[in-house]
Amino acid sequence: MNPFENAPASKKLLTLAGIYVAMVAAMCQSSGVSTLLPAAAADVGQAELYPLASTLGGAVSVIVMPLYGWLAARNPAGKRMIMVASLVIGAAVCAARAMAPNMVTIIIVSLFWAFTSAGVFVIAFTMVREMYSSEKAGVRLGVVSALMSAGMIGGPLLTGLLIDLFDWRIASHILWPFLLIAAVLVFVGVRVSAADAAHMASNRAAFDVPGCIGFALFLGGLILVLSLGGTTFAPFGSALNLALIGLTVVGVVIFAVALKQKGDGSFLPVSVLKNRNVLVLASNNAILTASAMALFFFLPSYVINVMQGTATEAALPTTLFGVLGLVLGPFFGKWVARARNARGLVTLGTLVRIAVTLAFLLVLKPTTPIWLVFVLMLIAGVYNSQNLVTNSTAPQIQVAANQRVQGNSVVQLGQNLGSGVGMAVYTMAIAMNGFAGGFRVSLIVALSLAVVALVLAQLLRPLPDEDAATAPAASGSAS
Repeated sequence: MNPFENAPASKKLLTLAGIYVAMVAAMCQSSGVSTLLPAAAADVGQAELYPLASTLGGAVSVIVMPLYGWLAARNPAGKRMIMVASLVIGAAVCAARAMAPNMVTIIIVSLFWAFTSAGVFVIAFTMVREMYSSEKAGVRLGVVSALMSAGMIGGPLLTGLLIDLFDWRIASHILWPFLLIAAVLVFVGVRVSAADAAHMASNRAAFDVPGCIGFALFLGGLILVLSLGGTTFAPFGSALNLALIGLTVVGVVIFAVALKQKGDGSFLPVSVLKNRNVLVLASNNAILTASAMALFFFLPSYVINVMQGTATEAALPTTLFGVLGLVLGPFFGKWVARARNARGLVTLGTLVRIAVTLAFLLVLKPTTPIWLVFVLMLIAGVYNSQNLVTNSTAPQIQVAANQRVQGNSVVQLGQNLGSGVGMAVYTMAIAMNGFAGGFRVSLIVALSLAVVALVLAQLLRPLPDEDAATAPAASGSAS
């Protein structure tokens, strides 16, 4: 029996509302921070340091996401309070950042956003799945992806408007009340005792300290090597970058030894890492995130530096990128749930991604009409929505209950890795070839990555019948 699914409908609605509010606030913060941090640096100084807030935060997420997966798998009833604590931490981060006297303080408090991000992407998605059957959860998770699109659209616009009308501190203050409201809604929502959910726990092993340390050194070091390699902080070939590479190698060795010795008792269970759907979804998340960075992050700079466009013209492409997701999210989520397989959706989205990227390669030049850029980015919203839905819904539908939450944590890690790799590769391409030539190289890399992802997607499969039959009843075991 699944006590989460059997909870009163009113309680489930409260929890769902809290997750929805949290998702919009979290996405507004994540999409608006690239505007907020430079504005803060211009005010408090040390502008050369502000990229570290995002870079180091990504490294912290590497350890927090699988840690949350381990905690949730060990104590399914505890997910509610993990989510509440994560949202309270996020509110504190926004408030503390708004009052920070210098950039070092902003960087330090921003590290703790990793706990909020993990709560939203690891815990919240699986909370929705455990409360509803697979098809109902698919629709509701599709709504989550639509709200993520709304946050992607509203975050930069809201942040920029508040900075222009007031200042960056007001822009930072605006979100913490919504995170607290979300925390209250989740707190008063579905509540299940530890005893009632004890039979659903899927990981009762003692905490794997060596595996945790090795994993943190491995992926955290890799993200820092790639993210900082193109900067003046730790450029490729420098002593600091080489030291980070050394730590990464040490981490790989420690993590591999822990995996071999502890098996399913390791920080990330061997059975989860061997799960085909987990590996394909995580790999695709990393590859497609890296592919998306070319247009999402660097196209606005191309519009300004090469096409001589205005700041407004540069901002519109990324805004349009999220528009179609407002409509397509619920439809795509239902599609995945009914098919019990995201393969068809990923195939469609990746084909659109390939077509849009190829179109940019063929038509983009300094004299390209700006309206054509807008149209192509609006169409690109199809694959943006596909990616959001796939990452939020597919792990809940295509991973068996006893591996779901830890498998989901691995899938979500792909975004951090893909972002670091993409930024490093594209930054180097532009540095070596100039902005116009380097952006073209970046598009070729993005196109190649999309082709790889298209091939990988064909390996996705629905749960075997025996897993599908038991998953709804035991969805909380790894949710």
